[in-house]
Amino acid sequence: MNYLLVMPKNLGSIEHFNIFPIGLAYVSASLKKGGYRVFTANLDYMEGDTRSILERLLREHDIDVVCTGGLSRDCHKLKEVIDITRGIDPRIITVVGGGIISSDAEPAMRVLDADIGVIGEGEITICELAEALDNGQSYADVHGLIYKDEHNAFVTTTPRQEIADINSIPMPDFDGFDYARWVRSSGSGVILTDRSCPFHCTFCFHPTGSKYRQRSMDDIFDEVDYQIEHYQVQNIGLSSELFAITRNRVEDFCRRIAGYKIPWSCCLRVGDVDFELLSLMKESGCVKLVFGLESADNSVLKSMRKGITVEQITRALELTYDAGLMIEGGFIFGDLNETMETATNTLDYWRTHNDMHYLNLAMISVFPGSFLYKHACKTGLIQDREQFLRDRCPLVNVSRLTD
Repeated sequence: MNYLLVMPKNLGSIEHFNIFPIGLAYVSASLKKGGYRVFTANLDYMEGDTRSILERLLREHDIDVVCTGGLSRDCHKLKEVIDITRGIDPRIITVVGGGIISSDAEPAMRVLDADIGVIGEGEITICELAEALDNGQSYADVHGLIYKDEHNAFVTTTPRQEIADINSIPMPDFDGFDYARWVRSSGSGVILTDRSCPFHCTFCFHPTGSKYRQRSMDDIFDEVDYQIEHYQVQNIGLSSELFAITRNRVEDFCRRIAGYKIPWSCCLRVGDVDFELLSLMKESGCVKLVFGLESADNSVLKSMRKGITVEQITRALELTYDAGLMIEGGFIFGDLNETMETATNTLDYWRTHNDMHYLNLAMISVFPGSFLYKHACKTGLIQDREQFLRDRCPLVNVSRLTD
């Protein structure tokens, strides 16, 4: 069979900032390594509208299976790809994965109307699915799938175990999705150094699973070398949810990246930094630290299960500023325990600190899969999970504030 992997237009975009959707690139690399006939398309960098592009690719390559994927907020973009594909050739099998399926599979499948959904990490699942499809076999025994049976009822197969050794995953299929052009437009390369996160904040959902896993330094720097050689990357963003949970890992990375003389940035927790570590990061080329601050009220931080305090936030901001590093962080309003008093505390804190740091403000998004989403569904604040997706995950007031 011939497989087409499609990145919809503006997939993963937040306001005016595009994030390279690396998940599909990982899946594509695994399929190609498995020897399957794979074609790829990043619609952001192709001339024409989605319909005209897909029609040309489907005919030109005699495509049998179209795969796409993304997060819940990308629902309308993914549905466009699936609907257009089915309208052009109803025999084509449509497969969708990513956070939108992993977080709440059945509502997403009903809305998207795809033939097969991939729950959890897709690299192994997609290859086992392709093996079944190529040989005309049932995929009922492929772990990590959801699909409809002959009675139009959803079947969810055995859950896929998280990939224990993420060093075994092939490097993303950068060329297949015009990564070089993305690097030129964004000014930075992106490297995923870890998967998931060991913490469980109430507003978060981890599409790659619940177990935190880290790539080895050798594996990471093999990719650093590759990106510099092939894409002339001059700035590196470590895009993991959390770059490290131990000081040794940060120090090891600093020692190895220093010789490259290249700017880099990462995400750390405020409780894990001190001036000595920050100075080492600065000396090794680090230019920016991203912190998840979320609130400047301790009762809200506790309610969010952040595991940090306002005092730690203040200390981390001051130390990072003194070390000469740029800071990016933000506060989100609308936690379960948010009141006018707690929100005012955070706003007052922001006013007195925003002159030295880039601290943005936003409302909490109740994303499918998160604790807040499950709370909103249970209490009736979200009464129709399918419509919630169709409406692009609109603002839901789970707080103690009035609407």
